Amino acid sequence: MSCLFVVAALLLSVQGQVYVLRTTFYVSYGNTMIEMNVSDSNYPATARPLLPRGYSATRIGRAVGVGCDAEQGLVCWSDIGTKTIRCAQLTKIIGDGSKGMDIYTVLSNLNRPEGVALDSCSELLYWTDVTDRMVWMARIRWNNDRHLEALYQRPIITDLDKPRGIAVDSCAEYVFFTDWSDTNPRVGRSSLDGSQVVSLVSSSIVVQPNALTLHREARLVYFGDSGSKKIYSVNYDGTNLRLVAS
Repeated sequence: MSCLFVVAALLLSVQGQVYVLRTTFYVSYGNTMIEMNVSDSNYPATARPLLPRGYSATRIGRAVGVGCDAEQGLVCWSDIGTKTIRCAQLTKIIGDGSKGMDIYTVLSNLNRPEGVALDSCSELLYWTDVTDRMVWMARIRWNNDRHLEALYQRPIITDLDKPRGIAVDSCAEYVFFTDWSDTNPRVGRSSLDGSQVVSLVSSSIVVQPNALTLHREARLVYFGDSGSKKIYSVNYDGTNLRLVAS
């Protein structure tokens, strides 16, 4: 289970306390996708498969990364078993998700796609690939048949070791990523086109940085460290590193 993807997406540190940020989130779990609803008084409250019955057993190999665009009602996930990135429209989930849902294979024949992020403003999808050791970008759009497709794809950051998590703030024009490197683990930042790469948190602090998410209004990056089993926050400019949970 992508535990750190869940935790990083839910926590907010305020005056030393940890609070739940959202009541609904999505998590990859082996060969299925789960939607969960939580509250700070009852965690977790409910959980249900996100995809239609029978879909996970036959068409999901191993879901890893999850990206969600709430404005467009779109959730995308990477699958290292089928080497694809697929997306579904949340607005078409009816009842228990057994009907009324369209699922699109947006990218295929990938190597090992992991973290996934969506930029709804520019219709861009970002992902990390551990085998390629790169961060990739693709432009996605709805075609005339109302199918979601990728127009093109290209690598934007190539000098990585083991890239894992990724998040995008299109308003600030930043891409954030983690690199689970054996020699130089770090949390990094770049421009939307992959230029101007800088390290926000380096190997002197982190061991195996994994999933990350953003508090855009506060300009904070939250990330999980699988090596130390800790969750941190840091400002967009790399200052004010704080331990959130351990």
